Amino acid sequence: MYAQVAVNVPQVSGAFDYAIPAELDGAIVPGCLVVAPFGKQTVQGIVLDLMEEPSVPEPRLIEALLDPQPVITAQQMRLAKWIAEQTLAPLSACLELMLPPGLSKQADTLYQLLDPPPAGQVEAQLSAAQQKLLELLRKRGELRGRQIDATLRYKDWRLSAKALERHGWLQARPILLPPGVRPKVVSTVQLAVAPVEAEKRLPDLGRGEALIRRQAALRFAINEPWPVNG
Repeated sequence: MYAQVAVNVPQVSGAFDYAIPAELDGAIVPGCLVVAPFGKQTVQGIVLDLMEEPSVPEPRLIEALLDPQPVITAQQMRLAKWIAEQTLAPLSACLELMLPPGLSKQADTLYQLLDPPPAGQVEAQLSAAQQKLLELLRKRGELRGRQIDATLRYKDWRLSAKALERHGWLQARPILLPPGVRPKVVSTVQLAVAPVEAEKRLPDLGRGEALIRRQAALRFAINEPWPVNG
């Protein structure tokens, strides 16, 4: 089977055909979030449809399925396609609007110094921008492109990075971070002793304004049988 995938690349419109690996056969359905190669990058994408024959010869393989359950519904896909048609926006950007917060990720590039430095080359001969990038990587270790953007703001450091990679000073490779979805944690408060025991401890909670606040909080817990948000 093959899948039509809308890749999460802002400057790209449309969808692309990918082959489904044997181990994911039957697991991938429309609406699923997958990882797929795109050019030299590894990107996220949303499966739009399944097909028995691709529209291109030798399509590349989907690399991974990020969630066994579809992340968007058929109705949301139809809405995203309608928005893309009406606004001329990339389909992937419209689909991203339907995703839960923290689930959508875009590819980045990881930059890492090579050790030892290239033979026969002297760092003093590099440009000031190239030396500054090397100094940053020595100080902080390997960094993603967006991390370097945040440090070297308003500087076109990518040209320097390409020159350094070409001459063997550093290595650059595409990466895709895992989704940043985490369980929501809510702190709750509940009385840990019998109400009678808590009443006995009311006078021993401090002095002054602190005593008044703590007594009020403990009395609230005494009168509340269920856990409450802290």
